[in-house]
Amino acid sequence: MFRDLHFNMGKLESSYVMNSEIKDLETKLSKSLTPEIKYACRWWDLHFQNMWQSDSGVENTEAIKTWVKNLENFFFHYSLYWMEVLGLMKEIGIASRTAEHTIIFLENLKKCMTDILQFIRIFGKVITTSTPHLYLSGMPFVPENSQLHKVFERCCNKQQKAVFSKQIDNWPDDQVILKGHTGGITAVMFSPDGKRIVSGSSDQSIRIWNADTGEAIGGPLQGHSDSVESVAFSPDGKRIVSGSDDKSIRIWNADTGEAIGDPLQGHSSQVTSVAFSPDGKRIVSGSWNASIRIWNADTGEAIGDPLQGHSNYITSVAFSPDGKRIVSGSNDDSIRIWNADTGKAIGDPLQEHSEGVNSVAFSPDGKKFVSGSNDDSIRIWNADTGEQIGYPLRRHSDRVTSVAFSPDGKRIVSGSVDKSIRIWNADTGEAIGDPLQGHSKSVTSVAFSPDGKRIVSGSNDDSIRIWNADTGKAIGDPLQGHSQEVNSVAFSPDGKKIVSGSDDDSIRIWNADTGEQIGYPLRRHSDWVTSVAFSPDGKRIVSGSNDDSIRIWNADTGEAIGDPLQGHSKSVISVAFSPDGKRIVSGSCDMSIRIWNADTGEAIGHPLQGHSDWVTSVAFSPDGKRIVSGSKDDSIRIWNADTGEAIGHPLQGHSDWVTSVAFSPDGKRIVSRSCDMSIRIWNADTGEAIGHPLQGHSKSVTSVAFSPDGKRIVSGSKDYSIRIWNADTGEPIGDPLQGHSNSVTSVAFSPDGKRIVSGSWDMSIRIWNADTGEAIGDPLQGDSKEVNSVAFSPDGKTIASGSKDYLIRIWNADTGKAIGYPLEGHSGGVTSVAFSPDGKRIVSGSWDKSIRIWNTDTGEVIGDPLQEHSHEVTLVTVSPDDRRVVSIMQGSYTTSGNDKSIKHSQNPYPYLISQNFSFYSCYIDAEGWLHGWHSDLGFSVIIIWIPPKFHPTLFFPPTHVIISQNGSCTLDLLNFACGKDWIQCHSRNNVAPLFRW
Repeated sequence: MFRDLHFNMGKLESSYVMNSEIKDLETKLSKSLTPEIKYACRWWDLHFQNMWQSDSGVENTEAIKTWVKNLENFFFHYSLYWMEVLGLMKEIGIASRTAEHTIIFLENLKKCMTDILQFIRIFGKVITTSTPHLYLSGMPFVPENSQLHKVFERCCNKQQKAVFSKQIDNWPDDQVILKGHTGGITAVMFSPDGKRIVSGSSDQSIRIWNADTGEAIGGPLQGHSDSVESVAFSPDGKRIVSGSDDKSIRIWNADTGEAIGDPLQGHSSQVTSVAFSPDGKRIVSGSWNASIRIWNADTGEAIGDPLQGHSNYITSVAFSPDGKRIVSGSNDDSIRIWNADTGKAIGDPLQEHSEGVNSVAFSPDGKKFVSGSNDDSIRIWNADTGEQIGYPLRRHSDRVTSVAFSPDGKRIVSGSVDKSIRIWNADTGEAIGDPLQGHSKSVTSVAFSPDGKRIVSGSNDDSIRIWNADTGKAIGDPLQGHSQEVNSVAFSPDGKKIVSGSDDDSIRIWNADTGEQIGYPLRRHSDWVTSVAFSPDGKRIVSGSNDDSIRIWNADTGEAIGDPLQGHSKSVISVAFSPDGKRIVSGSCDMSIRIWNADTGEAIGHPLQGHSDWVTSVAFSPDGKRIVSGSKDDSIRIWNADTGEAIGHPLQGHSDWVTSVAFSPDGKRIVSRSCDMSIRIWNADTGEAIGHPLQGHSKSVTSVAFSPDGKRIVSGSKDYSIRIWNADTGEPIGDPLQGHSNSVTSVAFSPDGKRIVSGSWDMSIRIWNADTGEAIGDPLQGDSKEVNSVAFSPDGKTIASGSKDYLIRIWNADTGKAIGYPLEGHSGGVTSVAFSPDGKRIVSGSWDKSIRIWNTDTGEVIGDPLQEHSHEVTLVTVSPDDRRVVSIMQGSYTTSGNDKSIKHSQNPYPYLISQNFSFYSCYIDAEGWLHGWHSDLGFSVIIIWIPPKFHPTLFFPPTHVIISQNGSCTLDLLNFACGKDWIQCHSRNNVAPLFRW
């Protein structure tokens, strides 16, 4: 392999196409890939394994040392070329097997091979789909602290890394998305060896997937005539059992996908759950008719009578690890344990859940089982006594649909209607790390891989995701120094320092980058420190304590400033500075709130009283005029910060302690968090709760606009639909507006708010009744390519549209007919159009880097094009005074008009793409490929593959800002070697030393 492996083994000419689209690829590969190199790439790991085992006991022999040196050499210089060959042969899964074998035998190569394993699980399908993207899509997304990153740096030119704006520190949690089902995913499970995944769907089919690459194995298993509700592998992995809404159970050959025997018939209603016994000889099933049945897995005959006892439909069934018991969950809110031999119930029903039980699972040792319920909780039970162990696990904000133990029994994974997956410590019940998020609809099924390192999830968004189960890891080592519990922490305004308060009566300041303590502990309090906060300028720290006092500290020297602020009669729980830093607010166990002069330490006015229990959290509004407080009395109060008087009534809605409160940046809303595990948003003026999140689109939203009165929002999406929302409550108004057959790219309200106009990549424009949601007339058709932008005239009588066909069209908004001829002049796609405030002119921006102004009545261009931009113009608008045009391109934005032209270096759209593409022509497909219209080739091509983790925060026009706790990310493809130039990504300096075998 050292002699023959090299870059571009398949002599692929372009990265724009998929392997399947290359003519005569198999013929080309037969010439470039010799039988010897194919054999070596497939089997070298097994030869190494045999050699190692035959030489066991003589680990330090020269032969072994040479092997190890060559393997290290292979990893750093040839591993990419080896994976390239496997991708071309469609056998990329061999790389996973090889990495797993090598990890077992060579500890010093464990990190290297673990990186390859992670890389294949994320990029395996990408490499098989389009092999050049092993390099083009692989390098930008490999974590910088990985061994594989060093391999890429040695093999690839550095400009490839500059493609992606975000530094990648860790492998993504969501490793791959499995797409193929056309309906919601109802059930997922790993095979016993962890190499395959089986899934069931509402599309009536079952699919088997390669767990490493995410590729479908064979075609769908079809035979059910209704939704498949449950699937499971047999213990030996040779069979699959499925239960369906068609009231039947089927057994399948897991290798061939063929049905084994006839369906198992006996249930009189939908089959909701199925499972094999540990020895594979029996199958248990639960049904909508509240019964459970046991079946002979070989003959398909029912064993004994149905197990009766539940009063509502069965949601989940499972055998104990020894096969002697069965546990069942039901929508009657109870769990039952059954003797698997006699079918009799063991003990009384377990009735702690307050709503239906959706999922049950035994621990691997059979001593415990876990349940998930519609009451949003997870409970752990003693399998022998039926008693609940500890408190319910509560972190999900909606129904828990699926639960499972890890193979070692130390963790539990749960999926929920809240779209998230959570991992829990099975002993303590504490959540491990943050929730795994990525699904856009309810998570319906979750399971651990046999080695416990991965989690598979299925969702109603029609996708299956594989996750790294080792999440929630802290960054760096813990900050250690306090000798007792830490009660409060806060970042300094510049993010460079952290302050902490502890039960050890001290305050400590830390370097936020290194984790090292800065200076000595701040010690003046005589009891627990309960709350700490920095001043807005970062120069002072305020602390509250169980000694009933508040202290102010110099954040640089650590010295106390002045005397303690004393006035509370009990522990101070929360403190905060005002926005101008001149005042401090404090909340206490004495049920009062106090305001203090931050310079003198004197109390301002009387205590703010109204809560009937501890005040747990306080905060100033952004203008400093109001204070919000949360309390153990389950309420929130708003106060006048000058007079101390309560504003309005308490905000009621939480059913347990309010633990945290904060104002929105504009001061119009308040967010609160409570021990009832919920978060609520409130109108800061009225005190009313503000609805739910706006959820409805199944793909990314491309355009949004407010109605003229601000009461409604219209949104357009890549799911081809338009939605109208109540801007106050966040609730959808009516059904989605359906009619477009491709992505909706632009939406706008008419000036009177009665109509909506939409433009789409289906090359049409549609007008809708904003009240009824019905289409008005036929689509406005005339554009020969995708419509990028639409706008109403100020009087609402005409509509302007800009298209990829370089033309602007004006339409009669009442009749839908084109007015006059198209406006011609641009030499590239028109990306944006806008009317002047008086409606007499239209301004347009284009990929040809120019802006043009047109006479609305005559259609003639006014003056010369505005040509200041060096890249495509993506957005144009006219100022309200009709004197200026604002244009935005991919590198800057320009204001021009009667005043002098001003060029701004700050880029409101910080994204760049190559000279051949504009982001307005780009989209990410369901598999994660970024496609774009190539201006020279005249057709759409694949550009780069992007891991699903980054899809929600990737900056795309017409987005102006992305607000996310994970920030945003951008692509810069100006120096990206792709297409026929893709081979330029390779560095010719990747020369490796050779050790003799």
